[in-house]
Amino acid sequence: MSARKLKETAVKKQKTNKLKKEKANGNIEEVTATEISDTSADNNETASVEEDLLEKDWCKEKWNDKFLRLFAEFENYKKRTTRESI
Repeated sequence: MSARKLKETAVKKQKTNKLKKEKANGNIEEVTATEISDTSADNNETASVEEDLLEKDWCKEKWNDKFLRLFAEFENYKKRTTRESI
């Protein structure tokens, strides 16, 4: 897990614990519109982070594939030139 994902998880846990403590103390308050928007903003941010990670993974795989193909092509070139020189 990335550090950003861990931080988001910790923040969500803190919010959940805070609400549980308020309910336990009898200080039940209504959820305000800002808290709801904060939660939806967290969800949107999490989704965008996941999309970024998927894009980075795809890019990494793409470059790795290019590298492997280039390396194999070079190995074949070396073998071919060795055979031709004999």
